[in-house]
Amino acid sequence: MRGPPPAATFPPWLKEGRRETKSSGWAFLFSLGWFFGLAGLHRFYLGRYVTGVIWLLTWGLFGIGQFIDLFLINGMVREENQGRRGDVAAYA
Repeated sequence: MRGPPPAATFPPWLKEGRRETKSSGWAFLFSLGWFFGLAGLHRFYLGRYVTGVIWLLTWGLFGIGQFIDLFLINGMVREENQGRRGDVAAYA
């Protein structure tokens, strides 16, 4: 019977062959960093580093982008988790 590949072949974001999913709760919490001048933390959490830097330097696109992201966070988290699921299938 074929078992999982050795632990050394798993990508760094996997722990013992289990995929880690992103949480909408954490993403919303990071988006509240806007009130403390830390806009864009939710984008870093979701692996969107370029837009995370833009959000951080422009205070969430002057607050407009940060407000819009409150409605888009669930979709961004879902997209990130589906992308990770596809990556896991390549290692199975």
